Amino acid sequence: MALVIGLAAPALAQPPADPAAAINDLTNAANRAIAAGDFRTAEPPLRRAVEAARTAGLTDTAVGRNAQDALGKVLAETGRFAEAEALLRPLWTFRRQTLGDAASATLGTGKELAIVLDGLGRRQEALEIQRLDFAGAQATFGANQPPTLNMQDDLTATLRNLELYSEAGLHPLK
Repeated sequence: MALVIGLAAPALAQPPADPAAAINDLTNAANRAIAAGDFRTAEPPLRRAVEAARTAGLTDTAVGRNAQDALGKVLAETGRFAEAEALLRPLWTFRRQTLGDAASATLGTGKELAIVLDGLGRRQEALEIQRLDFAGAQATFGANQPPTLNMQDDLTATLRNLELYSEAGLHPLK
């Protein structure tokens, strides 16, 4: 009986990559760039992640929605408010309907959407979202917790910009 050495087994085809994992990896890499304030670097992988979610039919999953949310933030931070609204408004509506107004994912998307609407000059719409977010933050975190206080600061700034001083608890110097 002869022993044959050195014959390689035929290469097995690699299983296809998990699209959800690939989308998640792209989003996580982009989120690291966002955390560093590098929005331009974050945009290409997020666009790839959103497109991959569409292609794989994962747009309505957590990984697809997280990619949309992150891309919306990047677009808002780079002044592309109309494009950001097109991503964030349906996402915010979906999260409100499925997770509720007090869920932290809903609150985060609402905050970004309010920034976008303010950037588009639609401060009254931004104000309504901020009011919902503030109430949601109070319900989720409590009145004197950092997320609630941050939302209160955002709401107060918008009220000041709209010259609704009494509602903001402010007294304008005149």
